[in-house]
Amino acid sequence: MNAKNKNALLEHIKNVPEWQSALIYEQLAALNKAAADISTGTSTLEQGFADGKLRPDRYYCSDRVFRRDCNTGVLDSIASALGRALAALEVLSALSDAFQREYLSSVEISQGIYYNELEKLCLKHGYTKEDNT
Repeated sequence: MNAKNKNALLEHIKNVPEWQSALIYEQLAALNKAAADISTGTSTLEQGFADGKLRPDRYYCSDRVFRRDCNTGVLDSIASALGRALAALEVLSALSDAFQREYLSSVEISQGIYYNELEKLCLKHGYTKEDNT
């Protein structure tokens, strides 16, 4: 959905008072659900990595393509949860006494900061910027 349509929807919900409290509760529930989904996904990945080292004879799947497919599914679920959380924040922002913001830019800024730190770490360990050209 483009930003113009999204902003029109957010403006509309501000003008429907009978929805507002229900929408607020729904967004809070969506944030809790997203946090739980992210936690479940990261726990699944973490346990998979641990089992691969601690119990390779019992739990480790030797089929690399199957493992990759499973991990990709878990990561897709986490990404979807992040998207739902971002949408919930935008709706909460529209319904609360807050300045309207585009939260995606905050997400992108945080992501950029993380990658800058990752680049510094990689440069310490032999990565050169010419490696990516």
